[in-house]
Amino acid sequence: AAFAAIGTITPRLVEEFAGATKASLVQAQGVAGLRAAEAQALRLAIRRPGPLVAGVAAGVVLDPDDAAPLEHPPDDVALVWLRAGIDTLAERIRREPADRPWLTGDLEESLREMASVRERAFAELAHIVVDVDGIDPQRAAAEITRRLGLG
Repeated sequence: AAFAAIGTITPRLVEEFAGATKASLVQAQGVAGLRAAEAQALRLAIRRPGPLVAGVAAGVVLDPDDAAPLEHPPDDVALVWLRAGIDTLAERIRREPADRPWLTGDLEESLREMASVRERAFAELAHIVVDVDGIDPQRAAAEITRRLGLG
């Protein structure tokens, strides 16, 4: 499950803050170092003048300090949860593999475990929830635009 301003923080923002790629952060500092950089990138993204769409690392909701900017975002920030089922997430991860050392063993089981921990926080934080199973990005974007009253 992922948010669109809650999937991945735009890698460029992480690299801008940390001065390193996500893969090199994990190699040098472990997942904790990556999570810290993602949390700082979130803080940077929320303060940038808009319009801006930033994908935020789903794991940011695991630490209350990291999630704090999402609990009381600026008035002009809308948090959108792009809710996807386990099958959709697994298919996307297999299609676009990335360095995700926290995904070990059975992919679907790992995703179910993460969802069980994260989904409540996603639901509490999201202003808008868009189910993305079976729809393309253009349709999801059109739905977000409609729900925000922008189109």
